[in-house]
Amino acid sequence: HLKPADTEPPHVKIADIARHAGGLIALTGGPDGPVDSAIRAGQEPLARQRLEQLAAIFPGALYVELQRHGLPHEQQVEARLLQLAYELRLPIVATNECYFANPDDYEAHDALICIAGGNYVVEDNRRRLSREHYFKSAGEMAELFAHLPEALAATVEIAKRCAFRPRGRKPILPRFVQAAPGASEEQQLAIEAEELRRQASAGL
Repeated sequence: HLKPADTEPPHVKIADIARHAGGLIALTGGPDGPVDSAIRAGQEPLARQRLEQLAAIFPGALYVELQRHGLPHEQQVEARLLQLAYELRLPIVATNECYFANPDDYEAHDALICIAGGNYVVEDNRRRLSREHYFKSAGEMAELFAHLPEALAATVEIAKRCAFRPRGRKPILPRFVQAAPGASEEQQLAIEAEELRRQASAGL
């Protein structure tokens, strides 16, 4: 949002991604991602080139993302996307883009999209989602991608690779008053408490 010119949409350049790729896991993006959009535009060599470039930047950490919200442009590219993933030996992962909690929230969210874009609900040439852009359960995702078990397994694999638990420890606080060498922890705390009382009284 900060670097592009005023006439450009927000974006990140591939060189910037490469420079900060260490320790990261990358997904190729959904229907509007760089790979899907190239396939949809009939530029399959460009889609392959982008996949190969991303795979080189994220060795062993790139997943080809599949989404199924029942949209025509998703169905249009899925077969070729899978073929490219298999040809390049890249893992696939099933994802679901969520915009609302339940299917019943679709109409309300659609109205909000119209408000944000200054459109009417009845207009055809406007941004639209589908009723399937809700927060699906694990069971619903398993049913949706039943014939691609590796795509479902990858979601668990990514979660495990991202799992991190910081080690617990006591807070590290600065010493406000220097105690004599060899002072115990209790003596140090007593000296600091006394200094706090002194400064509080002086302030009052």
